[in-house]
Amino acid sequence: MTDIEIQPLDASLAEAAFDLASRNFATQSALHVALDARLDDYRAYLRPTFFDDVNDGLSLAATQAGTGDLVGVLIVRDFRKQRFAGHLPFQQLYDPVTALFQTLEADYLQDRHLKTGEALLVDMAAVVPSHTGLGIYQTLRREISSRARSAGYKYIIGELTTAATQHVVVAKLGHRTCATIVPSDFVHAGRRPFASVTDPPTILLTEETL
Repeated sequence: MTDIEIQPLDASLAEAAFDLASRNFATQSALHVALDARLDDYRAYLRPTFFDDVNDGLSLAATQAGTGDLVGVLIVRDFRKQRFAGHLPFQQLYDPVTALFQTLEADYLQDRHLKTGEALLVDMAAVVPSHTGLGIYQTLRREISSRARSAGYKYIIGELTTAATQHVVVAKLGHRTCATIVPSDFVHAGRRPFASVTDPPTILLTEETL
């Protein structure tokens, strides 16, 4: 892998991280593309919760050694963190995504009872296009596991919406698949908002025991 440094995501890199993560999800996430996400609208929707999570001090940045340029980001939060209480612009548009993950998490929690401080959720991850395939995502995942273990967490939870992240987390890192959902079959408000999503065929919730 190219010479990369992993560090806590702080205020100096937060805007660059937001730009990278929001663009990645609005243009590449199958769920968001199915909802015809527009980048500016999605950024307005994401900004309050993104920076709320970054301010917790748990997220990570990957930077190019020597230049300090941001090349990857991992946004994490305590799995039991209270959901953002304020109004989010375009919230109704993205409600199906929230509902899908709530369904996935409810399935998982049938067999796992968690308290605050026991599990971290990897909520977002993104790598700049010029650095994909270099192992940066895998390095970020390994680093967050190490830091979470040192902080006393027991589990790392991931909600994986691409075949690539599923391969890394399940096949390479050996995390356990605890819940699945077929997005094309998911019903919200009487309709199937992700009927067009076939790749990946399933969304996974995975768990690593630390």
